[in-house]
Amino acid sequence: MLYTIARWTLFPLLRLVFVRTVTGVENLPSTGPYIIASNHASYGDAPLLVAALDPHAKGKIHFVAWKALAKVWLLRWMIPAFGGVFENGSIDKLLDLLLHGHVVGIYPEGGRTHNGKIQKITHSGTGVLAADSGAPVIPVKTIGLYELWPYNKLLPRISKSIEFRIGKPLHYKGRTRKKDHVQFGNKVMKEIDAL
Repeated sequence: MLYTIARWTLFPLLRLVFVRTVTGVENLPSTGPYIIASNHASYGDAPLLVAALDPHAKGKIHFVAWKALAKVWLLRWMIPAFGGVFENGSIDKLLDLLLHGHVVGIYPEGGRTHNGKIQKITHSGTGVLAADSGAPVIPVKTIGLYELWPYNKLLPRISKSIEFRIGKPLHYKGRTRKKDHVQFGNKVMKEIDAL
């Protein structure tokens, strides 16, 4: 219910205040399941990305949230109410969402960037999700958010300067070994960087 309310109130406000452009919306599939993979620029990534893509995404976007946020009373109930899923070292919940036709959002890098640059990944989650679900991965590059809300700042600056670029779907092909999953994750990050 909160997601529906936010869709008509909070999301348009976030788009109005922060989002300059969203390009490549034609690359989003018309239905789920699919995986949105983006670079992790700041604390505000997930809410702003969901707000920017919501008019085009054809359904609720379930983003992964850092498990430590569950210790904050307000966020403990708010993140799940908005469709978020606290990461717990397992991708079972995300895989279940994908297998039931939902849209899942992830940050393959894991943590936020400390310098604004895209990081190489060393874990296999992106590849495992794509391989086990058969869902395409949609690369999305967030531009300008790190400058508004860098790693060492508590609050963001207000500026309508964030750009989201949506790339063409990527499909997992190949073996299902950990190193293949990691390679696929890094391929996704290269695609994001090139957008």
